[in-house]
Amino acid sequence: MQLSFFIVFTFVFVAMLLFGGFILVPLAKLTHSISLLLYWYLPYKLAKFYTEYEPHGKKMHVFIGDYLIYFWDFKLNKKAIYHEDRIEPVKEIVFEKKTYRKGGSMSITLTYPIRETHENLALKKIER
Repeated sequence: MQLSFFIVFTFVFVAMLLFGGFILVPLAKLTHSISLLLYWYLPYKLAKFYTEYEPHGKKMHVFIGDYLIYFWDFKLNKKAIYHEDRIEPVKEIVFEKKTYRKGGSMSITLTYPIRETHENLALKKIER
C-alpha cells in the first residue's frame, strides 16, 4: 500500500462523515448495517482505484490536473484559436465561385471566401 492510498482513504472517509449523512442516515434506518459497510467499502475502493489506475500512463493526480487544464482551455473557452491567439469565431463565411479560362477547353474553378477571413479578424483585433 502506498501513502497516497491512506491519504485518499482518509480524505474520502472524512468527506463521507461530514457530507454523506443525508444519504447514509436514511439508509442506516432501513438496513441497520449497510451504512457501516459503505463507510469502509467506498473509501477503500476509491483509494484503491486512485492508486492502481494510471490513465494514459500518468499518475492519477497528474491526469486529473491535465484534464482540468484541458477542460478549462478547450471545453469552456469557445473562442477560435488562430496563431496561438483566441479570437471570436466567424459566424458566416460565404464562398464565391469563379471560373478562369486560359485558351482552349481547359478551365480552372477556384472557390474562396469573400467575407471576413481569420487574417482580417486578427488584424482588426490588433488595431483595437
